Amino acid sequence: MMRLSAMLVTQLVAAVWMVGGLSGVGGPASSENERAGRPAYWRLQPGDSGQATPSKEAVTPRDEKKATSVQPTDAKVVDAAFDKRLAAVDEKMAAVTDLRADFEQKKKTALLKKPIVSKGSLLCKGETVLWRTTGPRKSDMLVAGGEVTVYYPDDHLAEVYSMGPEFRDASGGPLPRLSKLRESFEFAAMEVKDMVGGGEKVDVSTRIAIRLTPKTEELKKHVGSVRVLIDERVPCAERIVIVDPEGDETELLFTGVKINSGMKDAELELKLPEKTKISRPAGTGK
Repeated sequence: MMRLSAMLVTQLVAAVWMVGGLSGVGGPASSENERAGRPAYWRLQPGDSGQATPSKEAVTPRDEKKATSVQPTDAKVVDAAFDKRLAAVDEKMAAVTDLRADFEQKKKTALLKKPIVSKGSLLCKGETVLWRTTGPRKSDMLVAGGEVTVYYPDDHLAEVYSMGPEFRDASGGPLPRLSKLRESFEFAAMEVKDMVGGGEKVDVSTRIAIRLTPKTEELKKHVGSVRVLIDERVPCAERIVIVDPEGDETELLFTGVKINSGMKDAELELKLPEKTKISRPAGTGK
């Protein structure tokens, strides 16, 4: 089950904020996957240990400084206003029945001079999430019915992983409430400007920035911290930055977001060609 959780970290944590919440855990990506240009959600291949040790670098010094710069009296006021905004976002997220968006993912690691960039689209409805990565290497990932199916058309291969109850509890499906996420993560307010690029122009009054720190030891093995920028008007994430225990970052930027568009169930079907080899890697529960 460890391999499954590691593989899903980026896309599942991202889905938390795109549709009101998926969360997962993950570990370091294998060098084989980096060379192949696979997206960062493919965190571990069968045979990887899935073990990682939480690192102090998971929370940057700048974040730590901001977290300690608020005086106790002011902190109560800030926390109350922050919680009120989160509650409003939570209420809006509860009304989302389906969502579609484009994404760009950048994987930054000390081992590479340039980030690995992948692009694609995301579809969500009910408890089903479909990620379609179009480049540089095509792949589809379907999360549905307690299983994750990853399809590589170039390899004529599909790998199926079973999600254990501990990870279903952590994720709560694609549309859990923020109160469910609080069981697994500590929430802290951030400055919106720290989540926006230098050349970007956004209305900071309609954005809320959050830093999540995992509570459980299982999550801490794979996730250092998560930083999220939410557009409260939609509501969904515009940007997500996931830091693993080794200090490597994965950034996702979402554009073209559409919610409650009347998505058909057929749009979320993953149709595998007849000659596709279907594999259930050892240790995935089946």
